[in-house]
Amino acid sequence: MRTEYRHPPDTLRISACPHPFKPDRHDFVVPVGMTIAEIVNFVQADPVLREHGVVFAGDTLVPRSAWRLVRPKPGCVVSIRLLPGGGGGFTRILASVALTALVIGVSLIPVVGPFLAPVVAIGGGLLLNMLLPPPVPKMAKNYGNESVTYSITGQRNSARPWSKVPFVCGTFKITPSYGALPYREVVGGDIYWRSLFAIGHGPLHLTNFSIGQTEIGNFAGIEIEHRRGYWSMLDRGAWNAATGVFPSSSPGFGDTWTCTVGGSVAGRGYIAGQTITFNNMASPEVPEGWDLDQGKPFSLFPSDVYEDSLTAKVVYGQPPTRTSQIGADELGVELIFERGLVHLQNFPAGKRSDSTMTVLIQQSPVGANNWATVTQTTITGRQTTPLYWGHRWRTTDVGVQDVNRQYDIRFPVSDVIA
Repeated sequence: MRTEYRHPPDTLRISACPHPFKPDRHDFVVPVGMTIAEIVNFVQADPVLREHGVVFAGDTLVPRSAWRLVRPKPGCVVSIRLLPGGGGGFTRILASVALTALVIGVSLIPVVGPFLAPVVAIGGGLLLNMLLPPPVPKMAKNYGNESVTYSITGQRNSARPWSKVPFVCGTFKITPSYGALPYREVVGGDIYWRSLFAIGHGPLHLTNFSIGQTEIGNFAGIEIEHRRGYWSMLDRGAWNAATGVFPSSSPGFGDTWTCTVGGSVAGRGYIAGQTITFNNMASPEVPEGWDLDQGKPFSLFPSDVYEDSLTAKVVYGQPPTRTSQIGADELGVELIFERGLVHLQNFPAGKRSDSTMTVLIQQSPVGANNWATVTQTTITGRQTTPLYWGHRWRTTDVGVQDVNRQYDIRFPVSDVIA
């Protein structure tokens, strides 16, 4: 997957470490037209702390004498690092002198001095490096935060709960972390894998999706939703898609309209209730320049999923019962015929024919024994390999509701027909 950082027009992105003795980095967005001096004042309000530091406009070091004259152009990335003593050298010299004086004073002690002095010198050096570490290449500065390793081979999506969301700069290949734990869902005889990925702070431009080394277009039945990560979306009102054209010939980045009348524009259909947001990635006259439903929740991935792996052997006349979590809005079950579902005939021996099983799913408020039918269906198979079947439903659509939305579920099985 390739990602590219995009920022709104007429703004500058500022990456700053505003405190000389703290490694914390902060990201700011300021209007175009501000001078370097005004930007530094905005980042660090304390006049003492901003006395020393370095500023880069892109890859170019801006001398302090030019801070009040230079106004970065649109799209420029400004990096600010406030350092003690104009870079840390003078502060380290003073600290070294103090530690040296300490070592000299200790070394004058009779007998034990020559042995004690080197120990103190080593300890002092370690203390100095701990308090005022020597310059480290920027790519090696980790500060205890685990960083993602990007590579071409051996890529794996990982779950990193409570970790920082990446801030993507430039264009490169990325293997994103999970934004929530993925899960498998079986609906009828179809198996779905649902995943949510935290790619980075937006807005982002995503291209070249792949699973492993295979482009995602080579797989069938895949649906993708994405949120570009707009900082703001200006509501521009209603739009009638039946006109056959998009709502504006000169929209701004993030301008959003709501479709009130469905229709088709440039070969793409739109329905009432959808929103379109201009992404400035293409002309406003073509669908590629517009994103769908950017301010709405994902429809492919619910807000919270709890998956219980509670295996149970389904025996005729002995329906297994399982209890859901509290606050269950939707429930889903999965049945697995481990050896398939088939009827093997005696004449001729071993010939296969269809075998059919009736499955009933029932729901009751927890502990109430007040069962209501969720669904009753027949499953037909002619295979000796594993056969999967699943069903999903909203709990409010079935029977009596539990005050805590917690339910018992059972699966009576009957009528095995060869």
